[in-house]
Amino acid sequence: MLKKIYELKDLNERKVINSKINQKTRLIMATQAVIISILFTSIFHAITINMMILMVLYKSIGLLITLFVFIFFIMMTLSYAEDIYYVLLNKKNLIDSSIDIKSFRINGFKQNIILGTALSLVLSIITYVILILI
Repeated sequence: MLKKIYELKDLNERKVINSKINQKTRLIMATQAVIISILFTSIFHAITINMMILMVLYKSIGLLITLFVFIFFIMMTLSYAEDIYYVLLNKKNLIDSSIDIKSFRINGFKQNIILGTALSLVLSIITYVILILI
């Protein structure tokens, strides 16, 4: 299943896009994308951190759900940053018009959601078990 997910992203298109862009420009665009996505999603992180503090104090099963949501929001922040990165590159006309950027972004987002959900589930269960055993 993970192999199918990995194939959703066309790595050749990524290599073509990134090879044509100056390394300094890529770094600036990626930094802007990460800052924008963190600013946008910071309220969700603040809410889930406060919920986790309450759930740890009471050691309730809601901690598992809160951990899952927190890790999922982190993954979605990174996914959103990647999406913003390609939007910024497209706005600055740094991507060839021959590349269908819309389907490229959709496929990348699908992969990030699936991998983010799987990773969030595994990490939240591991963290929950560790916190309950302490």
